[in-house]
Amino acid sequence: MSISTVIILLLMFILFYSFFLLKKKNELLVIAQRELDTVEKKFYNVVANSSDVIFILDDKGKVHYQNQLAQKTFTESYIDKILWEQLNIEPLKYLSTSEKMVDVVLTINNQEKHFNLFKRPTWYDNKDLWMYNFRDITERNLVEQELRKSKTELEERIERRTQALSQEVKQRKIIEDRLVARAKDLYRSNADLESFAYIASHDLKEPLRTVTSYVQLLERKYREQLDDQAKELIDFAVDGTKRMQSLINDLLEYSRIGTHAGKFEPVNLNDTLFLIVNSLTTQIEENNVALEISPLPTIKADKSQMKQVFQNFIGNAIKFKHPEREPQIKILYKDLGDYWRFGIKDNGIGINEEYKEKVFQLFQRLNRRDQYKGTGVGLAICKRIIERHGGEVWLESKEGEGTTFYFTIRKSIISFDDKTA
Repeated sequence: MSISTVIILLLMFILFYSFFLLKKKNELLVIAQRELDTVEKKFYNVVANSSDVIFILDDKGKVHYQNQLAQKTFTESYIDKILWEQLNIEPLKYLSTSEKMVDVVLTINNQEKHFNLFKRPTWYDNKDLWMYNFRDITERNLVEQELRKSKTELEERIERRTQALSQEVKQRKIIEDRLVARAKDLYRSNADLESFAYIASHDLKEPLRTVTSYVQLLERKYREQLDDQAKELIDFAVDGTKRMQSLINDLLEYSRIGTHAGKFEPVNLNDTLFLIVNSLTTQIEENNVALEISPLPTIKADKSQMKQVFQNFIGNAIKFKHPEREPQIKILYKDLGDYWRFGIKDNGIGINEEYKEKVFQLFQRLNRRDQYKGTGVGLAICKRIIERHGGEVWLESKEGEGTTFYFTIRKSIISFDDKTA
């Protein structure tokens, strides 16, 4: 085979191969164009139904495309004449940096509208054009404006309320300081009164003892020389001095409740009641008393004073028994959370409704002295002891049927004498 033949064959092969490559390239271009058309179709379908107002413009501001929302929002004349005048810039110069966003305000149908406006380069109608997006933010701005307004109003209200609270705190602090000062003054005053009562009672005992001694001496030395009336007068004098001695002793005891009291400590009330019952054994047996005691708790209290309170209530229940029936006494308690509540119930003579408060006052007696012994101080002492323990005392009674004395003891006791529990 000659060289010329080889060259011709080689040229023919190159020609056919080039044709094959060109055909293959055209096929690939067709496929790529088809895919591009599909993508563009999808893209412009999205653009057409976008919630943004979208225009495609050339560098001279001529509209090449507008989506459905743009057609509803702007008229063609508005786009060509008014839109860009309101923007006050030429499209070519406007947003020269790709995808840069600015806020614009446009007047449409005599209504002010707020938009986010941004542009990006796009290929449309075989041309390099610009796509402009107008995103309506009017409602969002109104909401933000309302939020800012509400925030400002809220901040103003908080400021006013803060100032008012600050003033209230200051006023409350002043009131609390005054209350604390009054409480301290009252405590000091009570302490002074207690001290005075103690000193007075103590100092009265000696001259009273002297009077009693001389009256008794007079009775013993001259009794045979005195007539019956004189003897009766001496008996009255002796009895009076004895009663005065009892009154002074009770007043002395009343005055010592706060100043000479014991400390608060755990007190097993079952043990306390056991000691009380033993000390009252004679009275209980003589009067055939039926005594029912519920299991009682251990509390924080002044041990000696708790014994005094229970002994006084039980002693009164025996003393004021009903003449036609044997005494029945019940000791009860209930846990009220912050307090213990105790009750001493009897079936005695009872107390008239009008005297429910009077019985707790100092030196108050509801019965004749010849019927029931006593100075009228016992319940006043109980009341003061209970108040020292942060509680209250009251009674429920029906005359002729019996009485129940109730009192409470605070579980966490605060006192000015530093005997706290």
